[in-house]
Amino acid sequence: MNEIEFDIDLRSSPMDRLRLVGDAGENTYRLGSAGINPNAAETGKPDVDMFVKGVRQFVVDPREGDDHVSTAKSAATGAPLRWPLTTHLLATTC
Repeated sequence: MNEIEFDIDLRSSPMDRLRLVGDAGENTYRLGSAGINPNAAETGKPDVDMFVKGVRQFVVDPREGDDHVSTAKSAATGAPLRWPLTTHLLATTC
């Protein structure tokens, strides 16, 4: 299956922020020094789909679903993410 890949350059302003917004399904995000894999649970060989430069803060807003966010080292995304990461998690009650 072919995927769309993005090159994102925010030009290194001190307030540059990249926000990833999920959907109601199960989302798995992996962020690292080489880029972002927004569908890290994919079958086959995981890869980087978003190459980023100049981002000073990452925000992940996963929405509903059983979501996973990782900034750990991986073969696909490289060394651990070194920029601040903010997550907006939703609490649910049973």
